[in-house]
Amino acid sequence: MALPIVPRTVTDELVGAQEYYKYKERCIYCDIVRQEIEERARVVSENENFAVICPFASRFPFETWILPKRHSSYFEHASKQEYVDLSRSLRETLIRLNGSLNDPPFNYIVHSMPFE
Repeated sequence: MALPIVPRTVTDELVGAQEYYKYKERCIYCDIVRQEIEERARVVSENENFAVICPFASRFPFETWILPKRHSSYFEHASKQEYVDLSRSLRETLIRLNGSLNDPPFNYIVHSMPFE
């Protein structure tokens, strides 16, 4: 389901990412990916283009994020190989969740910059 508005939580995330960029002059999500891969404490899996992590201070049990290793604000700008790697990451993550949690209900959300 696509929404005609940007939800408050997403707006808050965007504002937080902008503030981080102003402070550090770097993308917060690129920093998260880099740090998580370096530390390896919360990495579920990774491939050439994506890292699957359990975020620090997860909002709910078994929360996972699939993050691109290459900076990109727009989902639709991904290459064909990035789409292949994303689908593999998503499939592997869902198989692991199903196996570990006995076929649980779940939601997944794609975050991409809003259209201008």
